[in-house]
Amino acid sequence: MKKTIFVLAALFFSFSFAAGDDESARYCPMDKGGHWTYSFFSKKEGRTKDDITCRIGKNEMLGNVLCSVYDIPSRSMTFYDYMDAAGLHVKGAKVRLLIFGLLNIDVLFKPDVLILKFPITTGDTWRYKGTASARTMAFINIDTKITADFTIKGVEAVDVNGKTFTAYHLAAVASRGWNAEKPVTGDGWIVEDIGLVKGETSNSRMELKTYEKD
Repeated sequence: MKKTIFVLAALFFSFSFAAGDDESARYCPMDKGGHWTYSFFSKKEGRTKDDITCRIGKNEMLGNVLCSVYDIPSRSMTFYDYMDAAGLHVKGAKVRLLIFGLLNIDVLFKPDVLILKFPITTGDTWRYKGTASARTMAFINIDTKITADFTIKGVEAVDVNGKTFTAYHLAAVASRGWNAEKPVTGDGWIVEDIGLVKGETSNSRMELKTYEKD
């Protein structure tokens, strides 16, 4: 189930947001059919691997909430996000594994994860404490306790594939109940009218190559 909990790292790159009244929404484009392509470098392997494409699909109900569907096909992951006055929330995820055929794992966060707080303010910090509940095959249910600390580091100039952007720097550290001594760390840089342009963990780095709208 290790890949199931890997969704915690992927959360740092899940910047698909619904439109809203807060001016912070300018950093969160959410057009259906919008898609981002990122170069991906594995620090662990010391090499560039295949590109990662992220796409915003249809809206879909999860629980009683209408969510935006954010799909990462090459990672076999889908996230369900929504936005309100407090900021961006991730309600759940779906992970697809090839184990004895195609195995779908549904993940629900309880409570929903506030991944970006509005308004975006330099120096702002917030903490998430909750549970990731993974279910599959109708009878397997695994709950993992999660604590995550988020910080808006400020506005920075960041170099991305030969271009320089002015971006908000979001840093996060997440601890998982089954492996609390080895927290997952992640940094993301988000740009107005584009969203995430760079994401980095201790094991990997991804940088925006293209952002397009259908």
